[in-house]
Amino acid sequence: MNEEDKIIHVKMFSYFEMEIDGKTLSDETLHSNMLVKLIVYILCNRKAIISANDLCDVLWREDESDNPIGALKNLLYRLRTILKKTFGYNDFIKTLRGAYAWNNDVKVIIDAEEFESKYNEAKLLDDVNKKIDVLEEALTLYTGDFLPKFTSEHWIFRQTTYYHSLYISIVKLLAQTYEEVQNYEKMEILCINALKYENLDETIHCLLMKAYIKQRKNSQAKEHYKQTSELLYSQLGTTPSKEMQNLYKEIMREIKNEEMNLAMIQDEIANAKENTNGAYFCDYGVFKEIYALQQRQAKRLGIAVYCGLITIESNLDLPLDSNAYRKFRDGTMETLKATIVSSLRSGDVIARYSATQFIMLLPTCDYEGGLVALERIEENFYRIATRYHARLRCDLKEMDLR
Repeated sequence: MNEEDKIIHVKMFSYFEMEIDGKTLSDETLHSNMLVKLIVYILCNRKAIISANDLCDVLWREDESDNPIGALKNLLYRLRTILKKTFGYNDFIKTLRGAYAWNNDVKVIIDAEEFESKYNEAKLLDDVNKKIDVLEEALTLYTGDFLPKFTSEHWIFRQTTYYHSLYISIVKLLAQTYEEVQNYEKMEILCINALKYENLDETIHCLLMKAYIKQRKNSQAKEHYKQTSELLYSQLGTTPSKEMQNLYKEIMREIKNEEMNLAMIQDEIANAKENTNGAYFCDYGVFKEIYALQQRQAKRLGIAVYCGLITIESNLDLPLDSNAYRKFRDGTMETLKATIVSSLRSGDVIARYSATQFIMLLPTCDYEGGLVALERIEENFYRIATRYHARLRCDLKEMDLR
């Protein structure tokens, strides 16, 4: 094979693999992480001359090798031997004075670079159909993170992070383009698949909810909002964004606008059994709507309405970013939720406000009654939750009617 005819196809998403005319060399067949890191670094920097010292710094941390230059020469000899055995020639890497370089007569096509190139191409296209084609081609290349087995290497981790971010950008651009051409089915499938890679990106969750709404899949949209709210609470300690809350309001409007006669509506309400015992637990977005309604009623009638806030705190010195703290928080909040629901009356309303807080609306309590309710919650909680080593901080405040 002439040098100008040599084309190497390189895969770096999910795993490493080189392929020429059906002959392949992968991270598994190399049987050496050092050899993989060496060939990957040279390929990623193939347009540059790489000094031997730079290669040594990449491959070995300080004091890991007594003779890094000698170890590098040995590693390159092993790599060239394997390349020769696999592909029939070993003129891929040039040796220069104190440096090495890729033989640029050998053409290389790397999936990660093609992925980036297609994204840049798509951003410049005005034709939406062409843009969709190019973005879809890009996504076929992304089969997983960039060399996930080697992310302990800081230079590979940077690439992994970069291409993961690029993937998310492509997903958002393609989803928005699908929305533009009203292809909501593809938009839905795209977002569902993307959330397998990045389940904490709220924009993708919003795009999925939009796809559901446009297809009149209101029950799926409502359920997805509920699941996402719980996910954001547990993982990030945050409430849904304004955009997501507005989408939820749109979902509820759509559900209410579905054609139903009065008999059907009455039957639906009569058969709603959820939360009939104890307080009513709802999403924070719903809680705010109920709060606003109670505020208007209290102002009109001239009555006082009280709100309670309960915060959990750990008696143990647990780092907030530790698995132990997350386990404590999630278990305690689940127990506290059940305790509050069972300890309050059916007319009371509660919602999760943050990762460690519940907020309560006590519409028929005076101040003393509110304190009694909070004391009842504390007593019941401490009786059943001794294993959590938790304490509660309770606050009670009259609703501001201004």
